[in-house]
Amino acid sequence: MNEHECKCDKCVEMCTRFPCRPLPEEVVEMPAEVQARLSIQEEGDGLSSVPHLQPAVVGYEGQRAHDFDIGFTIGSPGRCTFLTEDGLCELHGKCKPFEGRTALHGQSGTAALDVLKEAWGSAKGREVLKTWREKHNEGL
Repeated sequence: MNEHECKCDKCVEMCTRFPCRPLPEEVVEMPAEVQARLSIQEEGDGLSSVPHLQPAVVGYEGQRAHDFDIGFTIGSPGRCTFLTEDGLCELHGKCKPFEGRTALHGQSGTAALDVLKEAWGSAKGREVLKTWREKHNEGL
């Protein structure tokens, strides 16, 4: 998959609507302070039908992603916790998630979603979820 670096309005707007999702192996490499700002998604359609971790929406770090209505969250609707006030990603150049690196102009594409769904549905993906729950939120 091609990786992109773009700061156009459409690309930044993606980060205000829904956080981009990492691969399980990316979560393992994230520093603990980044992992603590993730949330777990366990319900939904498409990729969301497979439990996975993603950056949290502002104000919901460390919680289940389905515990809130994404249209009525603190801050901008669905704003990623790693999106700075000047529209930049805190994780850029460090550990920016797969979906954010491969998306371009408001589109992440079905190929990226297929890769994510397969990765999180694997034994490795389930192990990463289990480890994250144990380290960051035993009650989830």
